Parts: sequence; C-alpha cells; structure tokens
Amino acid sequence: MKSRAWMLTGALILCVTLPTPAQAAGTMDKTTKYRVYQDNQVLMEFSNYKEALQYAQGYTSSHVEEIGTRKWLWNNYHRYQVYQLDYTKSEWQFDTLQDAVNEAKKWSYASIRDVQSTGWEWNNYPRYRLYQGDNTLDSWTFTTLQQAQAEAKRWGGAHIIDLSNNQWVWDNLSNQDKEALRAGEAVYKVYQGTFSADNWQFAYLEDAVNEALKWGGSSIINLQTKETVFTNSKPYKVYQNDTFLQDFTGAGRCR
Repeated sequence: MKSRAWMLTGALILCVTLPTPAQAAGTMDKTTKYRVYQDNQVLMEFSNYKEALQYAQGYTSSHVEEIGTRKWLWNNYHRYQVYQLDYTKSEWQFDTLQDAVNEAKKWSYASIRDVQSTGWEWNNYPRYRLYQGDNTLDSWTFTTLQQAQAEAKRWGGAHIIDLSNNQWVWDNLSNQDKEALRAGEAVYKVYQGTFSADNWQFAYLEDAVNEALKWGGSSIINLQTKETVFTNSKPYKVYQNDTFLQDFTGAGRCR
C-alpha cells in the first residue's frame, strides 16, 4: 500500500513540474543577436530580428547589425556619402553616384564612399604637384598629369612630382639645361633623419630626388637657403583596430 502511494505521489509531482508548451516557449533563448544603430550610436539590442527591424525603422540613418558576424542586415542610409578629408554632414548623403559627384566637385580633398560596401567610389585628392626649381604654390596641385602639365608649360625650369610615390615624372628642362645645372655648385644635400653620406650632395635637384627615393623618411635641404625642398615621407597610416597595416605618401591611396 505504501509503495502504491509513493508511486502516485511521484506521478503527481511529475505532472506538476513538466512545462506546458506555452511555458516552453517562454524559456526560449533570449540572448540578444541583433543590434540597432543610429549612425555610430548603439540604440538597442534584440533577440528577435523582426523586433530589431521594427525598432530601427523608427529612426533616420539607422541600421541593424547581426552581432555575431557584424554583418549589416538592414539600413535606411542613402547609398553615397561625400567627405571632405574626414569631415561629412547629413546633407552630403545621396541616392545616386552622379548626385554625390556633383556635390563633391565643389570641394577640395573630397571623396565619395559607397556605404553599402567598404569601397570608395570617387575622389579629387591631388596626385601631382608642380614646382619651378625649389618653389611651389598651394594652387599647384592637380588630380591629373595633363592638368599639371598644362600649368607647367607656362613656366620655365618646371618639374612635376607624383604625390602617390614622390617620383619626378615630368619636366621641361632640356638635356643641355640639366648638364649645365649638374656642372654647378652642389647645393642639394639628402638626409635621412639627421644622417647624410658624403655622396648625398648634388648640384641638380632631380639627381638629389632620385637618391632620396632610395631611403624612407628622407629629405633634401638646399644648403644655400637652408630650406627643405623635398621630403620622401609616408605620413598617412592605415590601421585595423590597433594593428598597423601600411603607410602611404598620399591620403588618396589610403582609401
């Protein structure tokens, strides 16, 4: 008799402790899997994608990210964003590339990012700089070699440097002009930091530039004027999080 009572009690307890279907649904995984942003500001996290989407649709410039993969699942951004250097604003968002280009052309050092990818679609960063001897002007930067050459032809003793690699790519000096300059006083000295070698001194600037290009972080000093007339530096550095990836001579090449 005691044995039967114990069995009955155990059965009753089992019936009570088993969850109903509704209770089982209530104990489903509630781990947040989706994160909603407005621009770069985190707004809320959700375990259910539909809830995350509904919430994000209540904000402008928002997107839904899958937390585990960092993949964007939805956004309401305009596709193209214009930047001037690192600056941008909400009015510089466009649905078509042509509209973005029309705005970007109004600004120097402008670029266009496709926000639906990791790529940059357009930029007008200057690639070429014009010099007359040691001298240059702020306005003597150009996006194409043809533009730089058109201006250079107005000046005697002109040369053009490619800012993407610092190479001397064009000049309007004749061979006779160059030989005459090489016969003059060696006024251009190449330095790497504070170091210079005995054979790093030149009378003709192009020869000094070609030597400087062999050495990272080098510069050329005009010994008469004490002015720095050329630098072979890479001031733009690309990082992924805190990891250094590569450095570049021009900002346009980083993008």
